[in-house]
Amino acid sequence: MATKEAVYMALDVSGSMSAHLPGITAALQGHLCDKMMHAKTDAFGLALVGTAGTENVCAETMGDYDHISISGAMGPVGIHRIQSVASIGVEDGAADTIDTLVVTTDALVTYVRKNKWAKRILLLTDGESLTATMDDDDMASVAAQLVDNGIQLDVVTIGALTRARKAADEERDVACSGDLGLEAAAEVWALLSALGARMDALCEEKGLPPSLFRVSDWATVEAKWSEPFRKAVRPTATFRGPLSIGGALLHVRVWKKVSGTSGVPVKFKNVSKAAATPAAAAADGDGGADNEGDEGEGGGPSGLTSDTRYFRASDPATDIAPELRVSAYRYGKDLIPLSGGAEEGLKFGVDEKCFELHGFVPQSAVPRHYFLSTSDCVVGDDAVPGAREAVQALCLVMEEEQCAAIVRFASRAKAAPRLAVLWPGVKCLYLNQLPFKDEIKSLLWPPVRSEPPSDSQRAAADALVDALDLDAAARLGSQAGAGGASSEADEVRIRDLTPDQRAMLRRPKVYIYMYMYIYIYI
Repeated sequence: MATKEAVYMALDVSGSMSAHLPGITAALQGHLCDKMMHAKTDAFGLALVGTAGTENVCAETMGDYDHISISGAMGPVGIHRIQSVASIGVEDGAADTIDTLVVTTDALVTYVRKNKWAKRILLLTDGESLTATMDDDDMASVAAQLVDNGIQLDVVTIGALTRARKAADEERDVACSGDLGLEAAAEVWALLSALGARMDALCEEKGLPPSLFRVSDWATVEAKWSEPFRKAVRPTATFRGPLSIGGALLHVRVWKKVSGTSGVPVKFKNVSKAAATPAAAAADGDGGADNEGDEGEGGGPSGLTSDTRYFRASDPATDIAPELRVSAYRYGKDLIPLSGGAEEGLKFGVDEKCFELHGFVPQSAVPRHYFLSTSDCVVGDDAVPGAREAVQALCLVMEEEQCAAIVRFASRAKAAPRLAVLWPGVKCLYLNQLPFKDEIKSLLWPPVRSEPPSDSQRAAADALVDALDLDAAARLGSQAGAGGASSEADEVRIRDLTPDQRAMLRRPKVYIYMYMYIYIYI
């Protein structure tokens, strides 16, 4: 599954979109802000459809493709991209639907090239100003380009195009309705529906899932964009087996949350020296005759061999004899030599996975800052009758007694066991590994007890607070501006001062230093 996404948006800015464009640009800015903050590797491109002018690569190289303008270069979302969306306005051009898809597809494929990105075109229009030329050859060519490049086409309907879509679903004819905008949108929707059917047919021929053509309305997309960003997570089982409680076994499952998206799978193939021999190559093929052309210079099926050497960094040309080699443990940037017994101790692991409850302690005995790792959820195994109810009963009793359970946990065989704590929750038990002593940081605090401040120190502190009082500074400023002292009845606020008097408040450090000098040094 691709972890990065390249989205090219074709936004209709013709005159019929004047009522919808402000809301669209505002929602798009919020969506791009989420992209910039939480999906920095994703790419975004924007094409304005229905502009008065024409500015795209297809028009420069092949001609036509009028009234389509590319707004900036495609790439990761930045602050300039978000600011440029606010300047989008209504124009008076009329572009063709097929031309729009050709321009956006070309720009998207040119940017992504052969990288393994998820590619998507987002077409947002009301269909009133777009032209719909029903050319089968062009439609077949666009459908083939979208399917061959794995580009998903998302059509977002708004206004007349939404009404035309509903009329088509209800099999109502709008050709003589008298609404010219609805009639034009109906032609655009018929073209897009035919294109979607052609894409589904091509996907079926190639054995691909027919999910490259999707349709949604603007209200749904706007509601999705307005939601706060949430990282996609999915539960993954880390342990399934019995929780041993004094000889009794309680069958549980341990779940943890991981990222909902995973990286692109990479396949590794290990080629040993034995597999690289000509005999192994002949045995691996159909008699060896067909594989002769596949043998490399190394004699194997792929010509790969491996050779391991041990040498000093200061003398890479001299190999170290086996009897002079010493195992070492990497600790940061240092290598610590190990003997044979110490090396075996570092490989300590359990023969079988284990989950053992050793006792209960008060919850106050386990400080919350000991929970260094993320919490896993422990629930009863659904496959065992009564297991879920037993775990819930254990949670209830532990919460009533205000206690936590200390367990020994190893999620798999050969893994080093760790001490962990089970904390009662509403629907499950929370599993947190406990840190070792050297993992707990000791903070050195200054002495708690000290001599109380003297009267002069208290007075200096009070004077400092008074000097930092903006209202007091405003009074000083007004007095200085008036050329003399004023009474308490003449006190003014900052908002009541004239610009010249406010300018005098730009020197607060003068009053601070004056008070500090008077009360501390004199």
